Parts: sequence; structure tokens; C-alpha cells
Amino acid sequence: MKKLFSITAMLLIATMCFSQKANVSKANRLSNDVDNPDFDTAIDLIEQALKDETTKNLANTWYVAANVYSRIINYEYEKLMLGAGTTDRERQQESAYRAYDYYLKAVELEAIPDAKGKVSNKLTKKAAENLIWFFNSGWLVNYGASAAQADDYATAIKAFGKHLSIPDLPFVAQQKNAPKKEHNDSLYWNVKYYDAIYTQLYADYVKDAAKKEEITKEAIQKYEAIKDKGYEENKIYQYLYNLYDARNDTANMLRILDEGIVHLPKEPFYLVAKIDYLIKQNKEEEAISYLKTAIERDPKALYYNVMGDIQCRAGKRVEGMKNLDKAIELEPQNADFIVSKGLSIYLEAQEIETASLTTRDTKTADMLAATAKAKFKEAEGYFWKALEIDDKNVSALNNLLRYYNKIYDKKKIDDIENRKRNR
Repeated sequence: MKKLFSITAMLLIATMCFSQKANVSKANRLSNDVDNPDFDTAIDLIEQALKDETTKNLANTWYVAANVYSRIINYEYEKLMLGAGTTDRERQQESAYRAYDYYLKAVELEAIPDAKGKVSNKLTKKAAENLIWFFNSGWLVNYGASAAQADDYATAIKAFGKHLSIPDLPFVAQQKNAPKKEHNDSLYWNVKYYDAIYTQLYADYVKDAAKKEEITKEAIQKYEAIKDKGYEENKIYQYLYNLYDARNDTANMLRILDEGIVHLPKEPFYLVAKIDYLIKQNKEEEAISYLKTAIERDPKALYYNVMGDIQCRAGKRVEGMKNLDKAIELEPQNADFIVSKGLSIYLEAQEIETASLTTRDTKTADMLAATAKAKFKEAEGYFWKALEIDDKNVSALNNLLRYYNKIYDKKKIDDIENRKRNR
């Protein structure tokens, strides 16, 4: 009785094994039917085989699974050619996305030596040809782009990653028609660029802090890898600057600014950001040095204005005033530049006034007080001149209010406050 049971069990196992192998063959047959392919049934059958112990470790099972989806891609083309309907691009793209993983698994399993120690590469070569086809057709890229439009950045990253990996797959690279890793056209770098962007956007969506940090680091690595490849370099450098700045990574933030100053000399952003950082760190001499470089590259009024302001505050008023005047000369209708000169004069007046109050010699003190008064009036003139150009200039209004509060001119205080309310 036990022997009979054992034989029955063996027959049942053999039947199940045969059944799943038959499913693989049937799935292949149904998907390749020229007149009436049944993809839904083929997919159901092959999915069963991919999970069954008797067939899930066979390279051919995974290869057939991949080919079912590849056949869908071809069928969509055939519909159009035969006048049977339009091509469903989304279906093609999704089929390529699914087939990719199946081809890789088939190649992995085929590389395992058989009982005799032999290794076949028959399916591997076919898989390589199909993946090259996927790469050249851009289905994975388009699938990723569609996912990104739906804010599904995780899928977009996976799709782009699959596309970008194809030239690097060893079994693909061995083919005579293997795609080049770095194309001469911009498509390859375009995909790399958006892969980094979508990774950054994905990090913004993730709520878990640890996961967010991991994905952000991945985005940074992707940007760093492509920042000097001649594609959207300025944008990439600025993305990196913002990412490092947001992470309070001062060392890398400054590194990106320094690299940008050298690598992208026509872009003012990096010099301006570096100068702004140095000013905030009270490193005026370094800031002035960078401002001189900025002026050599592009003598903008803004650079002269900032340098003049720094020099005046540092006590180098002769040089500073010359640069403030140069800024106004270049942009005479810029109210902010006029305010800057007025403010520098105002601050000088305050220093002189303070000196008059601490000087024991009455004659000298009176002379300093008179000079300070004249300077205050001169500064007042510049603030009003700025308002003639821009009657809502906040800085001009605030500095006038400060001055009139100082001398307590009630009528003018009311006038300025009324102007501020009606801005």
C-alpha cells in the first residue's frame, strides 16, 4: 500500500511538473499567434509558471515571460500596419518595463552550469538583442516620464534606471550593435539629468526622515556624476548648491560655488553667491577680491554698488564713493543705488557727529557738528532723489523717517508715515 502511495505521489509530481512546463509552452504559443494572440491568458499562464517550484528556476520560463511582453510591443505595431487600430504607446512602454526584469532573470539563470558543467548563452544573446531594441526605442524613458507626470517618482526613477543600465550590462556590451554608454546626442544626458531631478523630487515626497536622507544623498550623487558633462551644467550646479545649502553642508556648498566660478565663468550666480556668503561672514577683503573678479568678467553696476558699500563701511570712503558713483553712472535710474550712496553718506555723518560729541575742543567740536549736519542734509537729498524715481522705495522711506525722527520734524515724519501706509 505504501509503495502504491509512493508511486502515485511521484506520478502526481511529474504531472504537475509537466503541467507547468506545458503552461510555459502554451503561453509562448498564445502570445505568438499571428492572427489572434491571447496575451491575457498567456500572462496568466506564465505568471503561474514563474511562481511554481518546478519551473521558476528555469531560464526559459523567465525568457518566455519577457517575450510575452515583447510580443505585445510588436503586436501594437502590427495593428497599425494592418489597419486594425492605433498603436497603444502606453501598453508598449509598460510591457518594456515589465520585460526588462524578466530578461535579466533569464540571463542570470542561464549562466548557471548544467549537470554536465556546461553553460549556454542562447537565451542571453536573444535577451541582449531585445534590450538593445528597448534602449534604442526609448520605451523605458517614456514610461518613466509618464510616471513622473503622475507624480509617481519612484516608478520614474526605476524606469530611467533600467534604461540607463542597459549599455552597462556585460552581456549587452558584448554585442556588436551594443549602444554606446555615452551617446553623442543629448538624449543619454537628458535621461541622466531627469533621473537626478526625479530622485530629488521623490525625496521631497517621502515623509520618513531616514528614507528622505537616503534618497537625497542619491540625488546628490547623480547630480555630481553629470555636472561636468556639458548638459544643463548651470542648472545642475545650482541644484547642488541649493541641496548642500539646505543641508547646512557649508564645505560642499562652497566647493560647488568655487567650481562654478571656474567652470562656468559666464554665469554670475556663483560669484554673487560666494560674495554674499563672504559678506555675511564679515570677510570683507575676500569679498572685495571676488567683486573685482566679477567686475573684470562683467562690469555690472550691481558689483560696483556692493563693492562701494563694503568699502565705505570698512572706512575706505574715497574708493567706496567712487564705486558707488560708478554704479549710479551705469544705471542712473536705479533707486536702490542712489539710496546706497545716501546711506553711506548718512553713516559717515553719524560718525562725524559722534566725534563732535567726544571732542573736548569746542571749536573743533562745532566744526565737526556743522560738517555732520551738512552730511545729513546731503544724505537726505539722495533719499528724496531715489523717491523721485521710485516713490515706493522702502529703503528711502525708512532712512528719511529715521532722519526726521532724529531732528524731530513732525510734519515730515507724518508725511513719510503717510507715504508708507499708502505704498
